[in-house]
Amino acid sequence: MTTNATTIRLIRRIGLISLIFLLPIYAAEYVCPMHPQVRRPGPDSCPICGMPLVEEDEADADAPTAGLRLSERNRDLLRVQTDPVRRVQATRVLRLSGITAYDEAGVRVVTARAAGRIEHLHVFEPGETVAKGAALLDLYSPELIAAQREFLQTRETRDKLLLLGFSEAQLETLRENGTVPDQLEILSPFDGIVTERHVRAGQNVATGAPLFTLADLSKVWVYLDAYEADLAWIRAGDKVELELGGRPGETHEAEVVRVDPSVNPRTRVARVRLSLDNPDGYLVAGMFVRARLHADAGEALVVPESAPLFTGDRAVVYVHSAEDEDVYAPRVVRIGPRAQEGRIVLEGLDEGDIVVSRGAFRIDSELQIRGQPSMMTLIQPEAEVPRVDAETLSHWLEEAINVQQTLAADEWPPEHFHAMPIEGWDALVEAEDIDTARKAFEPISNFLIAVVEANGLPEGVELIKAHCPMAFDWDGADWLQKPGPLRNPYFGAEMLECGEERPLNLPAPRKEVPNGHVH
Repeated sequence: MTTNATTIRLIRRIGLISLIFLLPIYAAEYVCPMHPQVRRPGPDSCPICGMPLVEEDEADADAPTAGLRLSERNRDLLRVQTDPVRRVQATRVLRLSGITAYDEAGVRVVTARAAGRIEHLHVFEPGETVAKGAALLDLYSPELIAAQREFLQTRETRDKLLLLGFSEAQLETLRENGTVPDQLEILSPFDGIVTERHVRAGQNVATGAPLFTLADLSKVWVYLDAYEADLAWIRAGDKVELELGGRPGETHEAEVVRVDPSVNPRTRVARVRLSLDNPDGYLVAGMFVRARLHADAGEALVVPESAPLFTGDRAVVYVHSAEDEDVYAPRVVRIGPRAQEGRIVLEGLDEGDIVVSRGAFRIDSELQIRGQPSMMTLIQPEAEVPRVDAETLSHWLEEAINVQQTLAADEWPPEHFHAMPIEGWDALVEAEDIDTARKAFEPISNFLIAVVEANGLPEGVELIKAHCPMAFDWDGADWLQKPGPLRNPYFGAEMLECGEERPLNLPAPRKEVPNGHVH
C-alpha cells in the first residue's frame, strides 16, 4: 500500500508538471498577420516586421484557398485600401524623347547666278547668323560686269540684273555712281544660319554652283523616337508638350506633322516629326527634347496604377469578394497600356468590381507564405530570351551602360535618352526621380544579362557582371558595366564600389573545322 500510494503521488506530480509545460501549446497563441510562422504564447511584436501579434482566431488562419480572409483590424494593420473598377474616357500619356532639327522647308542653297572667281569671303564657318541682304562673298564675273555696262548704256536690262542676283539697292547704287565695280557682293536672300560653306576664296565657280546653305530658324523641326507599340496612338495634328534639355522647366506646345511609315530595323523605333515656332531663334539643331503626348484612348475600364501585380504580359489583381466582405481573392487579368486615369483593363474585370489598390503585395506575400494560390502559382511566366543580332545588342548595351553610369554618378535623367524596344524601358524613361529610376533599371539589367548570356557579347564589346547584395533591402541586384572599379548604380556615391564581380556565363565560341563546317 505504501508503494502504491507513493506511485500515485508521483504520477500526479508528473502530470501536473506536464500540464504546466503543455499549457502554452493549448492556450490561445498569438501570430503575426504577415508572417504566420511567428508564434508567441502571449501579446508581443513580430521580430521580422515589427507588427503587433494578434490572437490566432483573429489572424484568419482558416482563410479559404481562394483568397485571404482579413478582419477589420488586420486590414488596418496591412494598410489595405480598395477602389472600384471605373469605365472612363481614357487618355494615354506617351512620354517620348528626341532632338531638334532644321526645318527643311526653310533650308536654301545660295548658288552662283553667273560664272566667276571668288575674291573674298565675308562668312567663313557654319553656325554664323546672317541677316537678309548681308554680304556673303565678293565675286569677280565678266558676265556680271558686261550686264552692268549694258544696264548703264541702255537702262533696259533691269530685270536681267535682278535675275542675276542684283538687289534693288545695288541697282540704285550702280545708277547713282555710273561706274561698274570689278566685284559684286553676293547677298543673303533671307535671315538664317549658315549650315554649310561650299566654296573658298580664290575658287572658280560655274553658273549654278552652290555657295552656301542657309537655314531659316523661325521654325524648327523636332524628331521624336516612338516605340512600335506607341505608333497606334499617334496621329498627325496631335498636340505635344515639349521640354528642352537646355531650358529645364520651360515648356512649349507643338503639333505632330508626320509619323514615319517605317520602323528603324536597328533601334525598332519610328520617327515622329513636329513643327515648333522659334521666334526668338534660340532653338538650334541637335538639342535634346522630352515630350508628353496626350492621346485619346477611347472608353475603357481602368484600375489604379498600384492595383495589378505584374508577371510578364499578365497580372494578378486582388478583388474584394461580393459574397464575403472579409475575403480578398486573386484574379488573373490582362492589363493594357498606362492611361492618365490608371491602367487600362483588357480582360478579367467588370465595371464596379472592388479591387485592392494598396496592400495587394502584402496580401499576395501572405498567401505565398501559407502555400495558397497567389501570383507565383496562378501565373507561370515563360522566360524567353530573344535571339538578338550583334548590331542591335551593341546598341542596347550602349544605352544601358549610359543609364548605369548616370545612376552611379547620382544623376538623373541621362543627357541623352533614346527609345528602346525593351520591356520596362518606358517605365525607366518616365521615372521622375533617381530612386524610381533605380528600381526600373534592375529588371532591365536582368533582361540584358540573360540576353548576353544567351547570345554572347558583340565583337569588340567588353563588359563585366556585378552583384550588390545590399540593394533593395538585401534582395540584391545585378548590373553590367565596363571593366574597372565597380560603379554601383543602385547606391551611387553612398556605396559606389559596393558589390562583387560575378562571371558572365557566355556561350562557347563556335569553332571552325578544317572542312569549313562550323560546329
